[in-house]
Amino acid sequence: MNLKARVGARIGELRQAKGLTQQELAARATIDAATLSKIESGKRNITLSTLNDLLSALEVSPRHFFASEAFSPQPTDPAGSGSIIDSEQLQFRETATGLSVQFPCGTHDATVLFPGMKRAAVAEAILALRDGLHRAELPVPGRQENQQVLMSQAIADSFLKIAYAYPATNPSDIWRYIIYRAFVDPLNHPAANARKDFQQSWKRTSGWALEQILDRHYGAFLAAESVSITSFRSNAERAPLLKLMGLAGKVPADKADQFILGRIKEDPVPLGVLHVKASLAERRTDDIPASRAIKEAGYLSIFVTMDTKDTPSPQPRNRGEYGVPGPNASQKRLDVELDGNFTAVFSFNANTVESPVVTPSGCRIVTVNLANPKDEFSAFILAKWRQVRQGRR
Repeated sequence: MNLKARVGARIGELRQAKGLTQQELAARATIDAATLSKIESGKRNITLSTLNDLLSALEVSPRHFFASEAFSPQPTDPAGSGSIIDSEQLQFRETATGLSVQFPCGTHDATVLFPGMKRAAVAEAILALRDGLHRAELPVPGRQENQQVLMSQAIADSFLKIAYAYPATNPSDIWRYIIYRAFVDPLNHPAANARKDFQQSWKRTSGWALEQILDRHYGAFLAAESVSITSFRSNAERAPLLKLMGLAGKVPADKADQFILGRIKEDPVPLGVLHVKASLAERRTDDIPASRAIKEAGYLSIFVTMDTKDTPSPQPRNRGEYGVPGPNASQKRLDVELDGNFTAVFSFNANTVESPVVTPSGCRIVTVNLANPKDEFSAFILAKWRQVRQGRR
């Protein structure tokens, strides 16, 4: 974070500590509220005269103002990172109505507002993400865990902290505008990795993180019905289950992201496969041949996604990629509603338009959230489990 951004963030921090709005502080310092807003967001330089007026209005000394960790050297490890979460790439401003998240979006300075959200809750989640990423990326002698596994755990931990704190908020918006943006912000990685391509790291690890989120959110609820969502990290671990399902040689092992398993006594009973993709752009079409083979064998083949997609703008909207039903429906929608290439699609984006109750293929796109594991996703799986158990009697 450059000095201009640090000064602005520090002014905003002290203003909030005083319980003042931007309008109230601007009035006290006899400056324009719009000017103060730009200063706090790091978009405008501040003169010494204006800084002196603001410090007087805040009733703090220059010594106290610059004593903040915001003016310390850039941290190189979690212990030195303090509570700084604002940077040149990402800023959080608490407003009277919620939390304003600001970041570069294409050629725009974008802003997304999260109604009712508090900065403190988001800061806790981002600091947890930062700590997890440092643990994953810094070399530790004798450590056995895979780096990508640790990074995906950090993503899942951070995301669930916010999603569970604000269950009415669109999960896909939290994912795209807070967690993703925090992940690709160099501030949250060890300084030694500052030149890494964090977007590529996100592509490799975010899918695994979404798998963990599904397991952790639905795990206990499904376990009470003797059902589990099971992940494997290697094709060798997946191969025996595909063989048990009669799909060896028909479905590549890497096309089964997670298995849905029932259990009768100690015996696993395969119910189907989950194809887990944060974005539809992540090899969706590559999963279709495998999905067809899984369905033909009588198993569930469910596509689960955050369906994240927007267009760069000053106020981007995470509309997703499925578009709307009707004569101009996208091919991605037709894959489900017309061709039935997946048994069902479950999207964690509240902006995804659901399928009509009746579709030509009988397969639908349905939206879910993280408010309660007893939802349409778990109900869909348990309906299959009841059918399988009845067939075994």
